[in-house]
Formats: sequence, C-alpha cells, structure tokens
Amino acid sequence: MTAGPATTILVDGHTHLHDAFDPVRFVETVDDNLRRGRPDASDVTCALVASTDARPALEGLRARLAGGLPGGGSVLPTEEDASLVVARGGRPRTVLVAGRQLRTAERLELLLWGCGDGDGARFDGAGFAATLDAALASAPLVIVPWAFGKWALGRYSRIRDAFAALSDEDRSRLLLGDNANRPPWRLPRPLARLRDEGFAVLPGSDPFPFEDEVHRVGTFGLALECALDLERPAASIGEALRRDAARGRTIGGPLGMTGFVRNQVRIRLRRGEAAR
Repeated sequence: MTAGPATTILVDGHTHLHDAFDPVRFVETVDDNLRRGRPDASDVTCALVASTDARPALEGLRARLAGGLPGGGSVLPTEEDASLVVARGGRPRTVLVAGRQLRTAERLELLLWGCGDGDGARFDGAGFAATLDAALASAPLVIVPWAFGKWALGRYSRIRDAFAALSDEDRSRLLLGDNANRPPWRLPRPLARLRDEGFAVLPGSDPFPFEDEVHRVGTFGLALECALDLERPAASIGEALRRDAARGRTIGGPLGMTGFVRNQVRIRLRRGEAAR
C-alpha cells in the first residue's frame, strides 16, 4: 500500500443500501451525517455497505454513480473491487467499502469488511463458530455486531466460546459492532464485557429496510486517524481499524427510545405480513 498523510476518517461500521433507498441520497446522507458538527473539510467519511444477499454490495451503486453526482461529485478509480471513492472539487470526500452480512444458525450476524460475495457466503446459515472461521478466512476484518435480543438465550456464551478458541492473529482482525438501534443508554452489557477483555467496538447505524430510514445512515460511527491510501482505501482504513479502533472517538449516537420502539414495531409488522 502507498500510505498517504494522516487523515481523520469518520466511519459508520454498519450500513445497508436497501432497495427502498435512493443510492445518491444514501451517499450524500452518509457524508452529511458523519460530518455533522465537524468543521474540518479535510476529514474523509467512510461507510461499510454490507450486502444481505449474494449481490455484490457496490455493484448497483457504482453503476448509478458512473455519471457523477449532483453538485459536481465524481467517482475516483481505485485498485480494489471492494471500494468506491466519491470526490467533490477534486478532493476525496467519502469512501464506501463493500461488505457481506452473514447470518448464522443461531440468528447471529457477522459483517465482512472489504469482501463482497466471497467464500464466506457459502457458510451463511451455519453455526456461529464455523461461520466466524469462514469469515476470518475470507475477509481482512470481521465485525460481530450486537443486536437487540440476539445475544440472549445462551447465544452470548457461544460467542465467547468461539472468541476464546481464536488465535491471537485472528483476534486482532475481529471487532465488535455497536448498533444505533437501541435506547441511548450505556453500552450494552455483553459488549462492555468483551470490550473490557480487549475487543474494540465499531459503532454503526444499521438502517432498517424502510424508505425513510435512509436519513439515519452515518448517524453513529467512529473517528480515527488513518494513513489513507486512495488506491486501496478499504485495505488502509481496515488496517487502521484493526490497529487503532480501541483509541477511536465515538461520533453520533443511538436512535433513542421513541425511534427504537417505532422501528421494532414496524419490523415485526413487516415480518408478520411476509409470513402470511
């Protein structure tokens, strides 16, 4: 990698470009929300865009942005299939990193950084330990996101057991994911316990698949310093997260009680309708 000067990167570690979202609005909102209250124009925003199926995460977005963005934005070429850089005024502004979300037999989730529909995809639906091993073999960085209710009923013990079996090298490529879909209280206890054992936490907005949820992308993330390589931005930002996420500064915050309850009701109604 060709390391560039130290740059402050503002990272939302968990987004999805849902079918209900307008792609251009998604990109602009990620950038606007992550920059909120930060006047330094040299900061670069970043979002992990995780595909929830076999479609490559950035394929449609790359095609949609090929002709540029409103207001003179453009897409800069990189040497990676797993990244897309949006520039304005000739300066890099937003990095989008392709990812893959895997679901395990226990209904837990993993996010693969810088890996589209890679080899880990075939382990979708396997047990947590096997899926974690496959993810670490497929991606340079793996995030295990907390989600409301999903770490209960013995599943937290399975996570701890799988983590305990990892080598030091694999542990260094594993992050925990905080989630904006919760009340604005302290860090959930299971996350806090694992953080205290040495695992860094990467916050993310994790928008729900409703059209109005696009306004939430970029509302929860992490600020950290990175020697940004614009030819391989996913690799250089991923390395910065692996090395320094524990020293990053949280930006934004959780959804809040009203929004949390509203989204929980909406997603359950949607699932009920789909099951009919």
